[in-house]
Amino acid sequence: MISYTFDNVDELLKTYDPKVVKDSLFSTIRKLNSQSATQVSKAIVSRYNIKAKDLKPALVMRVREKNGVPVGFLLYTGKRLSLRKFSTAAASRSRARRGARVKVLKSKGSYTVPGGFWGRARAGQVDRANVAQIFQRMGVPRKNPRYAGDEKLRKLTGPSIAHMARSSKAIEAANKLVLEKADTILAHELDHRLLRKAGLR
Repeated sequence: MISYTFDNVDELLKTYDPKVVKDSLFSTIRKLNSQSATQVSKAIVSRYNIKAKDLKPALVMRVREKNGVPVGFLLYTGKRLSLRKFSTAAASRSRARRGARVKVLKSKGSYTVPGGFWGRARAGQVDRANVAQIFQRMGVPRKNPRYAGDEKLRKLTGPSIAHMARSSKAIEAANKLVLEKADTILAHELDHRLLRKAGLR
């Protein structure tokens, strides 16, 4: 989880209408949430072989009030991602015979998953039925051909988005954005509301 807020807002509350200040703070935090999430997304995509659209379902943005001051939260949730998300090629019958090839980190080369193969699960076996996944057989293979395929299958997974978002690069990207933009955005929000209240906008 990534969070941020404003310190020392007492002077603002004494100088301006407290309602204007509070509304400006909340609006600023909401904008920082959105812009920080974009920076975190860029940091993750630059390191991991994953698409930005796959990150959105895991993101929860919240604004809470603590001691009269809004606090912004970026919370990344969810389970480990299916290894299919990191595949370097779409599933096909020919590729299924050759095994599954993936690339998790962009700084590393792609590799063939040991014992991994493409397959489609039946309803109830995994989170998404009839979607091609990368599996691996568990246990000792049966020598008798009659029992081939009796071994249990395990769907292979990569890291979760929450794990990716906890990387130092992602956190630094969010912190850098907040340090660079927070005061500017807040000043703009204050000016906008003060001028509107004075009837000048």
